[in-house]
Amino acid sequence: MTLKSTSQSRIPTTIVVTAALAGAVLGLFEIANTSIGWHLATGDWILANRVFVHADPFSFTSGGAPWIDHEWLFQVGVSIAHSLWGPTALVALRALTIATLAVLLLVVGVVGSRQLQRSCFRWFALPVREDGSSCALNWSPC
Repeated sequence: MTLKSTSQSRIPTTIVVTAALAGAVLGLFEIANTSIGWHLATGDWILANRVFVHADPFSFTSGGAPWIDHEWLFQVGVSIAHSLWGPTALVALRALTIATLAVLLLVVGVVGSRQLQRSCFRWFALPVREDGSSCALNWSPC
């Protein structure tokens, strides 16, 4: 089985699975980001109060200061996952996210490589003709 694109680039399933597994393995380690506690507390607060946070409710030094919480959806999501399945869910979500991004990068890289070669690289690197063959090194389209 292979993934097809409109440009007829094919990605063997084993490569897609390998990219997904590599991404998942890269995401399976303890969360060392110290702000995860802040995100969990904010998500809990949003769920408990059913409103967005508009002022900093947690900091001792800047309590009540105006705050635009642009990460509220992530905070609510990790709060729900953490309350249902604990810290393991956060690691699993990160592994799933990295695996998904690895596959997307692979697909975009393979599918978009011809278009990228035709549109960008021919202006400043080794130019590529429509048939995929290289042109001589020059600064104008071939």
